[in-house]
Amino acid sequence: MQERREPVFGQANSAIDQEAGGRPREVHVHVHHRWDQGPGWARSTVLWIGGLLLAALLVFAAVRWYQMKVLESAMNQVTKATATVSEQARRAAAEAQARAARAEADRAAAKRQAAEAEAARVAAINAEAARRDAAWQKFYVRSGLCRNPDNRTTMECANEHARAKKEFDRRWAAGELR
Repeated sequence: MQERREPVFGQANSAIDQEAGGRPREVHVHVHHRWDQGPGWARSTVLWIGGLLLAALLVFAAVRWYQMKVLESAMNQVTKATATVSEQARRAAAEAQARAARAEADRAAAKRQAAEAEAARVAAINAEAARRDAAWQKFYVRSGLCRNPDNRTTMECANEHARAKKEFDRRWAAGELR
């Protein structure tokens, strides 16, 4: 390393200084800062690295906070969507159950109506048969010969019964005996 000479300021004592009119010469010194010079370089380096680490930590924290907010938002949306789908499924199941119950009630009502209609039809047929039998009993009066139980099986009584039955059926169909 070179030895460094410091300029001396003070009285003019050299011949060069005398030539300048006895005034001391101005000396300009340029100081180049070096990292290895002075006790403050280590402190400033540590502060600079600490500042970088703090900035990196803040950026990391901000990114992490943003990720958590995005994740929380996504989870809320998934929760809402799941709740909506579950509610729709529950409603669909309830509606399907209600439709099935209505269909079963409709089938039971239709079956009941069919049974009632059949019972009414049978009752109407039975009532018509009873009216017809009552009308036949009024219409057909056996002759004196056929009133005797021994003569009822004779050809003449059988023909009388057949003629009366034929006439009754004709009048019944015409609506004369109702």
